[in-house]
Amino acid sequence: TKYLAESVGCQKVYSIDPAKLSPVVFENEKVTHIPRQIQDALSMPVIEKGSIGIYVSDMCLSVMEKQLEYMLLAKKEGVLKPDCFFVLTLKCILGHAKESHDEQAQEVAQRLCTDALAKEVVVIHLFNNKAGERTLLG
Repeated sequence: TKYLAESVGCQKVYSIDPAKLSPVVFENEKVTHIPRQIQDALSMPVIEKGSIGIYVSDMCLSVMEKQLEYMLLAKKEGVLKPDCFFVLTLKCILGHAKESHDEQAQEVAQRLCTDALAKEVVVIHLFNNKAGERTLLG
């Protein structure tokens, strides 16, 4: 949240997280914290329609595909810009092999394209991702 507001230069950052955030985050007036789960927050009037140009999510979910469902919900609610860029960090919890994690992430990437959320998706294992995490960009 802080990085998006300060380093990326986003004009508005919606931090949707039911947890209490560090007070440092609120030092920037661009940040609006919505202390709810995403499925409840997306329909709230505080989020302007068509205002999200970068969608970043690193939620820890027991079902990895929920990341996709929540992004589809954001699209349905009309909060994403048509050319919205996204960064999704997936937590692969099935299996232990690198190949298994890569395959699971590729399946989600394919669904993003099939569901018309992206024209192209890149799957990467960032140096700061844990062994079972993959980051999708599109």
